[in-house]
Amino acid sequence: MHDKRTGGDLSHVDPKKTGENRVEFGAAGWIETLRFEIARASRSNFENHIVALDKKSRKKEILAVKDAGLQDPWRRCKHGPLREGILTVTV
Repeated sequence: MHDKRTGGDLSHVDPKKTGENRVEFGAAGWIETLRFEIARASRSNFENHIVALDKKSRKKEILAVKDAGLQDPWRRCKHGPLREGILTVTV
């Protein structure tokens, strides 16, 4: 959620130092890979859900799933599925 912040107290943030940020753990491009995998899982879940509903002849539910569109492939909660860590060190 960190990169999706839209406000709040940001007085502790110095935007001039953003260029000094470094990724200390993980391969370059890991976030793009993660986002691709999440999109792929969302699409797969969506398609599988529609197939399963079609086998049960649940036409109204199929329409509702199609109207809702792609969903994150997990249930949002305060404990998961993914947490981002920010380590700030000033010297």
